[in-house]
Amino acid sequence: MSRFLNYPSRLIRHQAGRCVNRTLQKISKDVTLIYNNLIKHRQIEDALRGYQTPVSKANLTNGISDKAVEALETEVMSKYATTSHRYYKLKAKILNCKKLSYWDRNAPYPFGDKKSFHWEEAWPMVHAVYKNFSPLLGEIADKFTSASVLDVFPRKGKDSCFYCQPMNKPFMPYILLNYTGSISNVLAYAHELGHGIHGVLAQNGVELKAELSNIEAEIASIFGEELMFDWLYQQETDDKNRFVMLAKNVENQINTVIRQTTFHLFEKAIFKAREKGEVSTEEINEIWCQIMQRSLGPYVNMSSAQYSWAYIFHFFNFPFYVYSYAASQCLVNSLYRTYKSEDIANFTEKYINLLTNPLGENYSDILRRDFNLDMEDPNVWRRGLELIEEKINKLEELEKKLK
Repeated sequence: MSRFLNYPSRLIRHQAGRCVNRTLQKISKDVTLIYNNLIKHRQIEDALRGYQTPVSKANLTNGISDKAVEALETEVMSKYATTSHRYYKLKAKILNCKKLSYWDRNAPYPFGDKKSFHWEEAWPMVHAVYKNFSPLLGEIADKFTSASVLDVFPRKGKDSCFYCQPMNKPFMPYILLNYTGSISNVLAYAHELGHGIHGVLAQNGVELKAELSNIEAEIASIFGEELMFDWLYQQETDDKNRFVMLAKNVENQINTVIRQTTFHLFEKAIFKAREKGEVSTEEINEIWCQIMQRSLGPYVNMSSAQYSWAYIFHFFNFPFYVYSYAASQCLVNSLYRTYKSEDIANFTEKYINLLTNPLGENYSDILRRDFNLDMEDPNVWRRGLELIEEKINKLEELEKKLK
């Protein structure tokens, strides 16, 4: 069903979206009962363990303070109008509709190159980008060309995801791909390779710190993907292709930073409502639509997606897990802007130290000391969100040229 939600035909997307919503409606009473019980169980456990807020447990696991997460929430909400609202307005205009359906948010654009890269062309290109940033990272990347730690192509019975499995020393991390040649696949390889490189470097640090927190674990992968995207974007000369590449990048960032933070705000609202008693399906729908609509803006219609909260797996299995991806992406955006500004001397060496962490420090302490990035400072999240704004500025300029 998911492939139909991203289908080129708007009619098919809408039919698929309505089908998903109807199916979720049929099971919504059962899901509501389960969700209420899971939340109550978590609230009892949090009270027994002395957690100050429903999100404190996740924050402790992620090595981030409650104050830092609150700063992230505040900055993301303050940027709705200049990020997601602007982008969906532009997308609605290009797709020639007054409003996007909720299911149109990730619809493909009707133009742009369908180019692909053969694997034998792609991996040297990705490795070269890492080598250009750091010879050491390039050297580690080359170790992943071995078939014993890299499963590249799709095949019958193989899981469809892209994934990197960390391993204990002396074993190499294992990278699972389903490479078919698209630019998205090239970027996905750069992302997973970042995880792999981070895994190798972490093995050289303090052994008990080799297992990374959710936020920390995404730093190298997101940073590497951004390096790769920058290189591909600079190589492209066709404005239509550049627009589509940049739009997909912005879309991914909105889905990660804005949408995941909004999920987090939804969870907070539901936990608060549950303190007063059991929350009905209708109440959950209302909270979901209000919070989502606020983040998506006036150019997205939520009317056919009021039950879509019920398919978010993480709400039920890992409460307050989702914001960690938003925090990682926004933090790396800020770190990447620091790298591009050349404000930090010996940036590459300090970055490698962050990934290796030879003294077993909290990654937030290293970021504060070596990169002047204090996660309790709202400016860290603001600068990360400004990178998304800058990319939307470029999109609007390209749209005028294409017009």
